[in-house]
Amino acid sequence: MNEENIVKIKDLAPNRRRLNIKVRVLEIGEKKDIVSRRTGDMHRIVETLVGDDTGVVKLTLWDDKVNSLEAGKSYLIKNTNTTVYQGTLRLNAGKYSEIEELNEEIDEGSIDTSNNVSEKEIQYTRSYGRRNYGRSYR
Repeated sequence: MNEENIVKIKDLAPNRRRLNIKVRVLEIGEKKDIVSRRTGDMHRIVETLVGDDTGVVKLTLWDDKVNSLEAGKSYLIKNTNTTVYQGTLRLNAGKYSEIEELNEEIDEGSIDTSNNVSEKEIQYTRSYGRRNYGRSYR
């Protein structure tokens, strides 16, 4: 994989798909069981805080990915996506994501913790016009 396909945290935006990102794991939260609002299925999740030299973001690991990361280690996460949860931006690693431990560590001192993109509120409105049945983001 060439470096042009790697995104930085500062460049994340709502509803982006098939992203590849290199991050260092700063914190791992507690595992939780949740019920999908869409299907009613049970899922296991864990929220982590990950960072690179441009910022930090909350990463939610789903189901078989919940035990994939270790605090203090660096990873390449392939085929991840972004969502807006409770008005904030989140990165997600689920069924189709791949997680590889990096050979080269991302130095913890190089991570820009002052730019937490998951703490910035994202305003969005649902648009149900004739042409746009999805959400529009501002």
